[in-house]
Amino acid sequence: MLEYGGLRLKNEFGNNVFAYQERKPDPKLWVPKLISAWLDQLSLGDQPVFAECTSQGEVQLFSGLQDFLFFEKQWIPIYLFDNHNHALAFWYREYFKKTIQKRISLIHLDQHSDMNENPFSIKEENWDLICDFTHNCCNVGNFIFPALNSGLVSEVQQIRSEYALLHFHIPEQDYIFDIDLDFWAEEMGIESLEATLEKVKNLISSAKLVTIATSPYFLDQFKALALIHQLLD
Repeated sequence: MLEYGGLRLKNEFGNNVFAYQERKPDPKLWVPKLISAWLDQLSLGDQPVFAECTSQGEVQLFSGLQDFLFFEKQWIPIYLFDNHNHALAFWYREYFKKTIQKRISLIHLDQHSDMNENPFSIKEENWDLICDFTHNCCNVGNFIFPALNSGLVSEVQQIRSEYALLHFHIPEQDYIFDIDLDFWAEEMGIESLEATLEKVKNLISSAKLVTIATSPYFLDQFKALALIHQLLD
């Protein structure tokens, strides 16, 4: 069934490492459940999925989506979720479903590279272990190298500015299009919203697989939902 999520992170691993000590005695984060549903089921949840401390040491909790969504648009698998590391599991989910093959190219649209070093590597490729690896061995900034090191992804093309996006040439070979909606965060200074949205729509329509993160720590989630509807409605 390749089910995902619907669990709490309790130990000091994965995204739960952030502000873990400061959140004691109950430092838990929620991972929403993946459901097959269209955009009318997209909504915000009220449980913390990410935590961090301010420069003054104050703990901030961030909620994300009520559920992670999976659906197909013009036969292209699309996943909507909050913290970006979940993308790794969803790439593997489509690999296990034989939608994509190994050594596929990854196009990564994001404010950040998400290519921090990860001391862990994928030792065995089965669904339960991939889920566990995603939850406990990856965080929002270090989930790409495991996909490269396992051979699932052959290369990463980074798009991290408006200029780079608008001048990006859609490749002829198969690719995963991985989107972090914080690309449109205020600090990115996007000048032409419509032009960037149109280019992203074109990239979506040519992809073999699309994964979209709402990134609660980096972007207002109401804005994230509005962007999703602009891209996919």
